[in-house]
Amino acid sequence: MLTVCGRPTGKPTALVRGGEKVTSAADFPWHVTIYDRTRRMEQICGGSLITPKFFVSAAHCFHDDKKAQPASRFVAVFAKTKRTATISEPNTQQRTVKSIHLHEQYGARKLHFANDIALAELVEEVEMTAWTLPVCVDWALDHPELSLGEKGMVVGFGSVPGQPSEDLRYALLPYIPKDTCRKNVPNVLAIFSEQSDKFCVGYVDGKTVSTGDSGGGMSFPSERQWFLRGVVSVGSPKDTTYSFYTNVTAFVPWMSGIIRQGEVSGRRCGVDVDDVSVVDGNRPENNGFPWEVDIYIKKTSGTLFQRSWTGVLISPNLVLTGK
Repeated sequence: MLTVCGRPTGKPTALVRGGEKVTSAADFPWHVTIYDRTRRMEQICGGSLITPKFFVSAAHCFHDDKKAQPASRFVAVFAKTKRTATISEPNTQQRTVKSIHLHEQYGARKLHFANDIALAELVEEVEMTAWTLPVCVDWALDHPELSLGEKGMVVGFGSVPGQPSEDLRYALLPYIPKDTCRKNVPNVLAIFSEQSDKFCVGYVDGKTVSTGDSGGGMSFPSERQWFLRGVVSVGSPKDTTYSFYTNVTAFVPWMSGIIRQGEVSGRRCGVDVDDVSVVDGNRPENNGFPWEVDIYIKKTSGTLFQRSWTGVLISPNLVLTGK
C-alpha cells in the first residue's frame, strides 16, 4: 500500500532483555509506544506503524482475558526513546486511539493466545517525519518464507536485570524452525510451537524479548527496506529462551480489509458540490465536481497530451473509468 516505508533515516546496527540502546527515534521510526490512561500513563506494550493511521500490535495488549478493553483507554506515542510518558522528547507525536480491531478468533490465555494480533486505528493521522515513518508490509504476499539463520530486528522497552528498561532497546535475533524450537523450550512454552499462526525466535548473547516488549514488531530486511514479519506474543518473563511471534504474513488479507474500509469511511467524499447541473449542458464552475478526473494520452511525438476520456476518483490512488 505504501511505497515509502521501512527506510529509517537513523543508523541501527544490529526486547528485549539486555539489548542495545536506541540512540535516536529515527533508527526505528515505525515503533509505537502504547500507554494506558487508567494506569497513570503506564507503558504497557509496543506496536508498529504500517500506515499514517494504523498500527499493528498484539491482541493481548488490549484484552484482559475476559473482554476487549475500550480504545479510549489507550494512547499511542511516536518517536519515544524513553519509557516514562512525562519525559519530554523532541519530535514525538501523541495520538488517541479511535478503534482497536482484535482478530475475531483471538484465543486469549484459555486458547494459548491463538491469533494474537490487533490492528489499531488512530483518530488522526500522524505526520510523516524522519522520526515517524511506517514499516513495510508484504501486501502482495510474494516474499519467501523465513528460513533458519535469517535475523530480524526487534525493538522495545523490555526488562534489563531487575527492572523495566527506561531506554528503548533493540536486538537482532534469529528465526528458529519449529522442530528445533520444540526441542529447546520449557514445557510451558512447547504448546506454542504447535500453533500455525506463530513462529519461533531465538536469542543472542542473552538478548531476547521480555515483559514490556509485547506487541512490538520484528522486521526483516529485503531490498534495503524493513518488512514487518512478526509481532511479539509469548515468551518467558524470567528465562532467556526462545520466544514466539504472531506471523504477520498470515494476517495480511485481514489487515488489508480493515485498512481499506477505514480509508473509505474516514474520508469526506461526495461533498462540496456547487448547486449546478450538466443535464441541460450548463458548464459547472471550477471544482464543481471535485471527483471528476480527466485522463490524457501522450501523443507519439513531442510533449503534447490529448484528453481522451474521463474517470471518477474513488480513493486517493484509484480512478474508476469505463475504458
